[in-house]
Amino acid sequence: MAALRSIPASAAGNPQAVVPTPTAQADGRIIYIAQPGDSWWIISVKTGVPETQLYLLNNAKPDDPLISGQQVLLGIVTPTPPLPTPDAEVTPTPGEEVPEIDGFGVVCVLLYDDINGDSVRQLEELPLERGVVSLANSIGTFNETTETNAGPDPVCYNEVPAGDYNLSVAIPDGYNPTSVLNVPLILVAGDQTTINFGAQLSSLAQPVATGEGGRNPIIGIAGLVLLLGGAGLGVYMWLAKRR
Repeated sequence: MAALRSIPASAAGNPQAVVPTPTAQADGRIIYIAQPGDSWWIISVKTGVPETQLYLLNNAKPDDPLISGQQVLLGIVTPTPPLPTPDAEVTPTPGEEVPEIDGFGVVCVLLYDDINGDSVRQLEELPLERGVVSLANSIGTFNETTETNAGPDPVCYNEVPAGDYNLSVAIPDGYNPTSVLNVPLILVAGDQTTINFGAQLSSLAQPVATGEGGRNPIIGIAGLVLLLGGAGLGVYMWLAKRR
């Protein structure tokens, strides 16, 4: 759009007084109110906007009449957006408690003797001692390691900050795991989480039952009797030769 300017009436050969350029409205439109006797040419002289541009802006033709009080669009400018209001900082009232975003929870771990190996703890499957529990968060601010015991209570970590953790268990020698030994954990403030881990005594560490998987005791006794009988027969024959 051509720059808006005021043109002296004498330069146009028109005795009309020059009017100031109208101010843009809130939507960016610049509006001129037609006066009695105005024409497209006169408005162009008054405002400095070329006639051809007035026709385009107002969807008009040179012979279209103008009515007094009619709004004539002179141009459109981009409104300047207001500056954003800075976020106000909330200042706590003296003596008022500000709630904490972070919190704490409790994590408990039970390592048990999974006798039947089904990965589900039954009442008769007791806790195992000499295992090692490790709990560490992802940002490296919490790392605790504890040995399990044969008591009835699980290993518990109190006042654990909420966050993402890795929980792992090392089982005692002579046992095979019956569950996963490493799990990710998301601890929410106020939660208490208990996780069970199972381990079963390996076949190599299990005692051999009498009469099963080993020598039959009856066969052993019979062999001993035969051995003693053979030794006795040998002594008898030796004595018989010396007579």
